Amino acid sequence: MTNRKAPAKKSAAKKATSNGEVYNVTSLGRRFVLADVISDIKTERPPIEVEGDGVTFEIPPVELWPDSIIKLSENDREECCRLLLGDQYDAWVAQGGTFGILNKIVGEVAGTSVEKSSPSGRSSGRTAKKSSTTSSL
Repeated sequence: MTNRKAPAKKSAAKKATSNGEVYNVTSLGRRFVLADVISDIKTERPPIEVEGDGVTFEIPPVELWPDSIIKLSENDREECCRLLLGDQYDAWVAQGGTFGILNKIVGEVAGTSVEKSSPSGRSSGRTAKKSSTTSSL
């Protein structure tokens, strides 16, 4: 019987970025903690806010949209709106909100549309403002 040594485990080295952020470096590169990434997105990219009658509707940042949004926007726009607005969906519809309006707001504020959303879209502001131009959906 031959004695073999178990391969040594690689330990993660601590590295600091130029701004002092410390993170673990593994053999594959930087290690991310999902909960921290989500928290960072929520902090850096607040939801788009749309003022309604007595309610402020909130549309989450594109990075936090469910993966099924793009496909739903083509086939089931009602479900797409439900996923994006959550518990606020019924109030949205009761006040005249539609998928088209939601899509227009996302387009003006985030520079993308629901159908063409991608994590690289950037929000230019927290509250949707009335546009001085008209755009077609």
